Amino acid sequence: MDPAGSVDLAALLAHGGDAAADQAARAHFARNIRPQLAALTDEGSRRRVGLRLWLEYCRANAKLTSGRLFGQALSLAGWALFVLMGLAGMGLVTGLLLGPRQAVHVIIFFGATLVVPWLLYGGGMLLRTFGRRRGRLALVVRMVLQLQQRKQPARVSIAALLNDLAELHAPRRALSATFAGLWQRGAVGFNLGLIVAFIGCLLLFDVRFYWETTPRIGMESLLASIIWLVALPWGWLWPQAVPDAEVIAATRAVAGSLPQANASIWWRFLLLALLVWGLLPRLLLAAYYRLVAHRALAHLTFQAPRQRALWRRLNSIERGEVAAGPTDGVLVLDVGGHGVDGAAVRGFLLRRLRVNPLTTRAIAVLDDAHEAQAEQALAAGPAGVVLLVEGWTLSPRQVQVLHARLRRLLGARVPMTWLVFALAAGQPVAPADADLQRWTRQIDSLRDPATEVAAYDG
Repeated sequence: MDPAGSVDLAALLAHGGDAAADQAARAHFARNIRPQLAALTDEGSRRRVGLRLWLEYCRANAKLTSGRLFGQALSLAGWALFVLMGLAGMGLVTGLLLGPRQAVHVIIFFGATLVVPWLLYGGGMLLRTFGRRRGRLALVVRMVLQLQQRKQPARVSIAALLNDLAELHAPRRALSATFAGLWQRGAVGFNLGLIVAFIGCLLLFDVRFYWETTPRIGMESLLASIIWLVALPWGWLWPQAVPDAEVIAATRAVAGSLPQANASIWWRFLLLALLVWGLLPRLLLAAYYRLVAHRALAHLTFQAPRQRALWRRLNSIERGEVAAGPTDGVLVLDVGGHGVDGAAVRGFLLRRLRVNPLTTRAIAVLDDAHEAQAEQALAAGPAGVVLLVEGWTLSPRQVQVLHARLRRLLGARVPMTWLVFALAAGQPVAPADADLQRWTRQIDSLRDPATEVAAYDG
């Protein structure tokens, strides 16, 4: 998924996941997407692939989506920034080289074209590290998406969209890296402008190079040391592009008078400095931020509450749907000792969850023998686990502890489903809405792609 895709997904959820996952979308998912997921054993991979395919289906049926508009705006802004920064680089070089004397102070030239831009980059990194990155990112995304409000009749709530983008670390990191790469594209244009203007001035004008300073002691040796450090990448290959002590001394301006010595070696040094310390690092940074954005999006887990709700709606088995055979060897756990076993809910498990219950064991009860039997059954490696929970009988802390205990015994990939029900005359019935909502929030907060919650429908 690309950054535009993450924006599209957030926009669909902000506009209403239920509307996006309507009957037609769920029928398409069951008919065309779910069969492609059968070979995937990892639930996280199934969720990533399934939602990506579903998003492609939604985007194919839309003429202009938020993500496409966002991508077009970013592309346009990137090229505009590239051109403007390139012109700024050209203007800076021509201003430095084509003064009244057509002579350039090499220290000022080096500082203005290389040192100052890197200081600005370092300052930006400090602000990004210690500042409120989320607020600035939201501001930029909001400005880009304001255009959509004029182009689509079905407007998306930008506030809701931003909440979804900021809810998980991966989309926020991907968008942040995308904007950072955009600035690096502008920096590439700036350095290209510097180099093109520098070469043009050298070809068209007789530019002289000099340096000057008030202190007369130790400055030549200090400048020679700095030049040696800067020229390390190419000095061993092209020593003619490294000013030595003799050239440094001969090109020093004294009492405002320019030196008459041949300083052609300076333009070679400055040109290579612009290439090696200006353009090349910017290209590498642009490629790095692009890689960071793609890696962040490749590791999306889709564990935000709205994303998990969308997946449950898409992946649910409706009455009358044709699906693969049920998963055999599923262990049923009676959480808390309420007495409901797998046989009592067998029809629901086969019809809606597509799992075939085998044995039922009690867990989270004050009975060492039952706990030992449950752990023995869990250690046997069941194909899945269904936890039967009555109403809201456990505290959030108890749910977290039990979930962590089960994951230690089962591993990360075994699917677990918390099946919520209520008791009426000793029989399981559909749970109260408030209980189901609390269980949904609690299970979603676990951020476990292989753990889901379902409501018994009676």
